[in-house]
Amino acid sequence: MKPIRCLGGSSHRLSAAFALLAMVLLNGCGALFVSSPPPLDLPTGAAQQEQPAENQAWWHARFRFFWPEGEDPRWHLDLLVADRLVKPVLIEHRDEIALWRVHRRAGRDGAGHQFSFLFYTNREAARRILTGLRQAPLIGELKNAGLLESIVFDDPDARMETDIGATSDAHWSMALQNAWPYYIMGVSAMWIELIHQVAGDDSPSDASPEGLAAYYRKLDQRVDRIWEEEAQHALLHHLNAVFGYRPLMIQKRMRF
Repeated sequence: MKPIRCLGGSSHRLSAAFALLAMVLLNGCGALFVSSPPPLDLPTGAAQQEQPAENQAWWHARFRFFWPEGEDPRWHLDLLVADRLVKPVLIEHRDEIALWRVHRRAGRDGAGHQFSFLFYTNREAARRILTGLRQAPLIGELKNAGLLESIVFDDPDARMETDIGATSDAHWSMALQNAWPYYIMGVSAMWIELIHQVAGDDSPSDASPEGLAAYYRKLDQRVDRIWEEEAQHALLHHLNAVFGYRPLMIQKRMRF
């Protein structure tokens, strides 16, 4: 590499040259010196081994958002709930939650725009988790702001779905039903981690529900861009590779 020559020999120009070099290294060479936040400490499935399967079950926490007629779903509110409500639960109860996942959907039906958090644990832990979510101050704030319509949580005293594949699609083979929860937990963890990484050291300047909604709208756009531009190789290609590049039968037209 040729040395940088200082035209004219002034310290001002030398400083400018080093500043330019720093910009090139940071912006043109993969942001080598940009720090990333440490990864989240989320459940990994180890808690499943702590007690018999019959003592564990699937539990649901559903968040239903207002969805005005003629408007698109406010998908960014999913990120708000995932980051502000679900993520702290996952970290706090890491050693109690065996499996977990999130589900996002929007349809003009009884459920509407709904974000769901599903987790596999014992009844006592489920009671603590669901009670904590229900009592979170953010719930009331989002309702008062006209963003959150309702919450629908399982009753921890109700009958338990102890089958590990109980929330999988019943049309799948039993082998896939029992294996899929591990896959979708990894996908859910990657999505929440991606939100965490994209946010970095940035934080909302306005902590009101409206300010949080605006903040997560921007994060949602950035995450969407990563999905659009990088998912083909990072996700779809490598998923195909895990299954040995075997052909995949597409039975109906799908929007990926």
